Amino acid sequence: MITLYSMPSSGNSYKVRLLLHKLGIKFKHIAAEYGSGVTTSAAFRALNPNGKVPLVVLEDGRTLAESDAILTYFGEGTRFVPQDKYARAKMFEWMFFE
Repeated sequence: MITLYSMPSSGNSYKVRLLLHKLGIKFKHIAAEYGSGVTTSAAFRALNPNGKVPLVVLEDGRTLAESDAILTYFGEGTRFVPQDKYARAKMFEWMFFE
């Protein structure tokens, strides 16, 4: 099972949780809200030296940071990543809006 470190109050973290739920991907969630100490711990910094969430730890131990990279990874090959060039660009337009 994958592990997702995310901040419950963050829109970028929410996007990842939403996609995982929509795809039916089970995951362990570790809440990393400001002040929780999760992202400043040595264990977390070993996974992601920049100390940011969301962060996914895949079943094989590899990690993915940054919401848009995570969304693209899990969305690839599903209805959430269009094959049409323009539609895919519109998807990225929505993802990159911050």
